[in-house]
Amino acid sequence: MRPIEQVEESGAESGKESGEVDLDRIQGGPICEFRPEDYLEAQHMKPPVSPMPRVAQLSAATLGRTLEAAGMPVATRWEQPIGLVLGTMFCSVGAIAGFDRKDRKKPLEFANTVINAAAGKAAICGQLTGINSTISTGLTSGLHAIAYAAALIGSGQAKALLAGGAEELSFESLYGYTQTGLTCPAADGGQDPFPIPFDARRNGFAPGEGAAFLMLEEADAAKARGATVLAEIRGHGSMYDTSGGKDEECAVDVIARAIHMAVEDAGISADDIDCVSAAANGSVQHDRWEAQALAETIGPQVPLTAIKSMLGETQGAGGALQAVSSIEALRTGTIPGTLACEQLEDGFPLEAPSQHSRDLDLKCCLVNAVGFDGHCSSLILSMSHEE
Repeated sequence: MRPIEQVEESGAESGKESGEVDLDRIQGGPICEFRPEDYLEAQHMKPPVSPMPRVAQLSAATLGRTLEAAGMPVATRWEQPIGLVLGTMFCSVGAIAGFDRKDRKKPLEFANTVINAAAGKAAICGQLTGINSTISTGLTSGLHAIAYAAALIGSGQAKALLAGGAEELSFESLYGYTQTGLTCPAADGGQDPFPIPFDARRNGFAPGEGAAFLMLEEADAAKARGATVLAEIRGHGSMYDTSGGKDEECAVDVIARAIHMAVEDAGISADDIDCVSAAANGSVQHDRWEAQALAETIGPQVPLTAIKSMLGETQGAGGALQAVSSIEALRTGTIPGTLACEQLEDGFPLEAPSQHSRDLDLKCCLVNAVGFDGHCSSLILSMSHEE
């Protein structure tokens, strides 16, 4: 973690002057020294005429690297339409607030004030001509986008889709989170920040930012073009807690039902799950509820990892980053540790997460995403049948 210093604060003086939030003391996971032009030029991508908000820059840079890794040059994208399904919680909320505060508006900046700004700008940069869709379901947005894209391909509505999530750090989102008390305490605020998932000392999440995408195709199509198939999406489940996280019994049940739906959709049993990438981010309540739901559905001995101990809560990008991490775990047989998780609560219902990476026999992984507003999403990933 480090102080979040790069967030633009122009026009947000009301919050600063009131003394309600001090960005200099907020700890989180900002991406430092990011220069979008370095990525766009290297990947021969064409930026749009209008300005790009930071979340679109992160999206375009990541999208370009994903296309390169997938072996999808520009010529291929014109021959076969490739679409984009992008999950985001706030998208360019900083640009939206800045646009609203201006007395004189620039027409070209209006395109940054919509929730699909990142998806549109990134698709222009990548010269994508297929479906373009934005999913906004809070912290589950990135994982939900992957599931939605897989469903589109499975139903024959698309042949190739980039899917994932992106989020930027902005004054507006940071201000909102600090006012709700969901983030870990600011440095020198009388209590040390400890945003470590599942640890008994946890006291809120550390805000982060980032982007992650997967290239999704039908297995036969990927093999036909000689692509390396990394993993398969086996099943998905999503539920919504109508209590909005205010009723513990309801919250645990909804998370458990989302997991059950994913397992059933995959046509497997809970015993087939070899590891779990948890949504846990340091939230006192939600980490506990997710642990209870996992114990009820998958069992207490399942190996567990929570990568938000290292990345922070990247919101709309979080589930997508977990999916990428899980695919790498399946490929290498190694799951990452849960950094600094040393003390568990009494009665913690799961096997203690390891602080260190572990080598395991992995064939199937469950990825969870749980939002503060009630959204829950679970995805089952497995090794490719080619393995």
